[in-house]
Amino acid sequence: MKSRIFLSCLALVLGNALNGQTDVTNKSPFAPDIHRMFDEQYAAKEEKPVDRENRKALEAIGKQEWKTAFNHLMSAMKEDPDDVNTYINFGIFQFARKEYPSSEKALLKALEVDPENAKTNYHYSRVMTLKGEKDLALQAAKKAAEREEPEWMHLNWLSDLYERDNQFQDASGCLTQALIILRGKLELVNDSIQKVESQEEVVETYEDIEVISDSNGVREEVVQKFNTAYKEAPEEWHKMKATYEAQIAELEARQKELLEKAASSS
Repeated sequence: MKSRIFLSCLALVLGNALNGQTDVTNKSPFAPDIHRMFDEQYAAKEEKPVDRENRKALEAIGKQEWKTAFNHLMSAMKEDPDDVNTYINFGIFQFARKEYPSSEKALLKALEVDPENAKTNYHYSRVMTLKGEKDLALQAAKKAAEREEPEWMHLNWLSDLYERDNQFQDASGCLTQALIILRGKLELVNDSIQKVESQEEVVETYEDIEVISDSNGVREEVVQKFNTAYKEAPEEWHKMKATYEAQIAELEARQKELLEKAASSS
């Protein structure tokens, strides 16, 4: 019942906000990254309706198609009023539109459903940072990043908060972990591309005449022949590779700056 009441209130608030929202110049930083989009190509046939609506909502947020995103989020909420990812995505939606109080409200609901959720804590930390709640922001960022299999972006965000607090060694340590994760992703994509593109496939078949010489004499025989070429990996894989390479380069440059700051402050 509480979820349905929250849904009704949220729908009213968001609907009114959308009617008054005409332009947001900054692109959302929460568009789904390419490896998630790629993975979803394989999971799409088996995904639940609530997950499908959430995926479409995130795609729309990435394109700043606010009304489309809102409609998908409301559909997701109707499918499952207690789905934590829907509340997270409402928070992302409102953050992207710079509606920070509404973003906080949705993320607090997500925390109520699942206090330990890494993604919730990551986005909540960002909202708390904008609100000036430094301690809450750091606490949530740690909850998101300090786990067995953290996301590289959560580690990167925690590193950013440490750097703002002049804790350069801790910031550098987080980036080191983030780089390990990203390099692992890049290696996996490179291996996949290499595996596919080292295989040959038939691209053309044709008939030809061969002269056969055996104990019966010489004769002509029609034979089937074919031309082959190396396969090409999907374009999405190459985009993933380029994305990971750019992200690694960016983090490596920042890591260098952090090490210099750490050395000068010691």
